[in-house]
Amino acid sequence: MKVECSLDKLKTMVPVVDKVTGKNLTLQILSSILIIANGKTLKLRATNLDIGIEVEIPAKIEKEGVVAVRGSTFNNLLSAIQNEKTVIIESINDNISISTQSTSATIKCYPPTDFPTIPLITKSDSFTVPVDRFISGINSVSYSSSLSDIKPEISSV
Repeated sequence: MKVECSLDKLKTMVPVVDKVTGKNLTLQILSSILIIANGKTLKLRATNLDIGIEVEIPAKIEKEGVVAVRGSTFNNLLSAIQNEKTVIIESINDNISISTQSTSATIKCYPPTDFPTIPLITKSDSFTVPVDRFISGINSVSYSSSLSDIKPEISSV
């Protein structure tokens, strides 16, 4: 995989996707972001097995590919890069190289085949709820959810 894209767009979307990554110690792959270079877009996916997210960023794809990189590490590295316009992401063996004109770094990757699939939503699976009614509904039951995550079935809304 070899991709060139806007650093600003990447710095905007990676933190959004990283918020969904799981902090599960037994399944390390859940702490990763799956990066897919295909066609003319760079897709970023993350899941914690409860929810999943996928975002697309326009990019110049020189070589297509898929890698899974630890979300927090990738996010921290991108946030440290300043005063650059574009970034080049290239997969080399089990690593990705992230480089700009003045910066270069390498991050160890997970096998992308270990990343869980995210189900695709079709139009028939969607519905619309007015925002004020949705917020009112959540507020009317949220007080009864448990603050502990020991039993997730009673700490949910």
